[in-house]
Amino acid sequence: MRARLIASTIAAAVAAPLAAQSPHTLTGNVALVGDYRFRGLSQTYTQPAVQGGVDFTHVNGAYLATWGSNVSGNQFLNGGSLELDVYGGYRWTVGRVGTDLGLQYYWYPGARVTTSIPVTATTRSKSTPACATVTSARSTRTP
Repeated sequence: MRARLIASTIAAAVAAPLAAQSPHTLTGNVALVGDYRFRGLSQTYTQPAVQGGVDFTHVNGAYLATWGSNVSGNQFLNGGSLELDVYGGYRWTVGRVGTDLGLQYYWYPGARVTTSIPVTATTRSKSTPACATVTSARSTRTP
């Protein structure tokens, strides 16, 4: 029985690349880091953090993802200790220029903080390493 299970697992792993290409992908990631830093500032007061995310992309250019990490409860007024980021958008290419238009939302459940919803537009050229990004955000205060 165990030999059959191992053989079927190996057969599935070998056959998977031969399957028809799906029009979408779903990937995930998990990390244990020694200190969660954002723009040079520790979000965990130099303590370890568990982080993870899930990303969905479609061949037409649409994407939707979420990412989360623990943060220090000392950083917020009422001890919110979790950061959840939700983002999505659309990517497309015209000639040698790629464009990405997206929305992001940073959420700290249980915390009384000011949040923002940045709208980001990025353009990249395939012929040069240059990139231009424009971001606009509307901030709101959680009651």
